[in-house]
Order: sequence, then structure tokens, then C-alpha cells
Amino acid sequence: MGELASLRRRDLDLTRCVVLVRRAQSELQNGTLADKAPKSAAGVRPVAFPAELVPELAHHLEHFAAAGQDGHLFQGPRGGLLRRSNFRDDRTAARTKAGVSGDVHFHDLRHTGKTLASSAGASTRELMTRMGHSPTRAALPAHEERP
Repeated sequence: MGELASLRRRDLDLTRCVVLVRRAQSELQNGTLADKAPKSAAGVRPVAFPAELVPELAHHLEHFAAAGQDGHLFQGPRGGLLRRSNFRDDRTAARTKAGVSGDVHFHDLRHTGKTLASSAGASTRELMTRMGHSPTRAALPAHEERP
């Protein structure tokens, strides 16, 4: 969630079909939102996406992202910074409207992406890079994680 909330327009390259993860947003004890470095050096990484998503991402940039190269890709409901609380509420409403079970969590999308990349033939090293993991075990598909 922190990586998603900190993404800027300049982090999205529609020509190369890559998102550059450079930072993560955190909420401080006093409620202030701040960007910080990812948990490890492996967290700074490019993440490729299918070219089929370019039209949807271009539409999103035009209609929903904040203006300017440093504008956030995702904003709160009134144009402010995205917070876990407002994201959770909007996501719950959208999930319900789409008829998706409450058993499906936001982080499941990350696991699905990892599984699809693995199924498409990504190596363990490629999965590690994509997910921002440094320990090999964290990058393995679920069916390979435990002997």
C-alpha cells in the first residue's frame, strides 16, 4: 500500500511498460504522511506490466492522477494524498459493487501478480526483483515456499 500511495506520474513509463518503485509512503504517529525509502535496497525496482494496460493507464492519468510530473498517480477522494483509511473504504465499496468476496484482500493482488509472472516462466531472481525481495525464500511461489 505504501509503494502504491507514493507513486508519481514520473514513475510510470507507458512507452517501456514499466513502473519504477522508488519510495513508500508511511503515516507517522501524528497523522502526517511522509515518503521514505523502501525497507531494503531491493525495494527500489522496475516492475513491468503488459502493454494491454497502456490504454487504461493513459485514461487513469488523464482523469484521476494529480497534475505535473510529481503528481501522485492515486489520490484520496477529495484530491488529497491517499490514506489507508480512505483507500480501504473506497476499495470495500468497489469490491462489493463488483460482487467480489470480502475474503479477497488488497495484498492478494500482489500475490496474484507474482504467481502469474512465475507461471509465465519468470526465474526466482526475476520474481525477487519484481517483488522487491532480497531473501530468495520470500520470492518463491506459494507452492514452493515450504517443502
